[in-house]
Amino acid sequence: MPFYRSEGIVLSTLKFQERDQIVTLYSEQEGMVRLFIKGAYNRRKREMQMAPFMQGEFVYTKGRGELFQCREFSLIHAHWGLRKSLECLEAAADLAKILLFSQALMNPSPLLYQLFACYLRGIESFPSPHILTASFRLKILRLEGLFSLPLACAQCHTKLTTCCLVLTEGFCPAHCPPHAICLHPAEIDSLHQLAFCRSLEQLAKIPCDRSLERKILSFFDAHFL
Repeated sequence: MPFYRSEGIVLSTLKFQERDQIVTLYSEQEGMVRLFIKGAYNRRKREMQMAPFMQGEFVYTKGRGELFQCREFSLIHAHWGLRKSLECLEAAADLAKILLFSQALMNPSPLLYQLFACYLRGIESFPSPHILTASFRLKILRLEGLFSLPLACAQCHTKLTTCCLVLTEGFCPAHCPPHAICLHPAEIDSLHQLAFCRSLEQLAKIPCDRSLERKILSFFDAHFL
């Protein structure tokens, strides 16, 4: 049976029966995978017991189903610093939840893995961790080809300054449908910057208040929930 190797970050864990563990992992080579760790709760195998946000190199074998068998694990980063504040821990949990909701099993995206690892490392020192999660949602929409801010109203074709957004369609205020997400010009500018920024230093300078964060959340959920 061949052995496979990939770097990955633990998103969630589940105790199975008395001594085993099932881990949901976002990996560089496989995308989202589930690993079965036999005897993880045995005293002699404590080094194989996973916790959320652990990053490491995993060696595993594949069977017929979607549950792989973890054979070895080498820790790269435990990310214990995420637990220094509730705000940091909530931001990390939100990043994991975003991946769990938006990504299918075994759909690899090395670029998304690197982005996730970068944002997870940045949480501990970032002044406003909620901006990281807002940007992460928009970048996933970009990678999936779902990020679109129309330039003209879908009904009257006038140029949009204030955009009432429904999925990938935009409307002017006069033709705004119920439940549309309304973005004023400054928010549209921030949205573009959050989606296309290339560094955490850039990201820290982008204005994003809680109101815009809630609109980004609604925009993301409309596509994935």
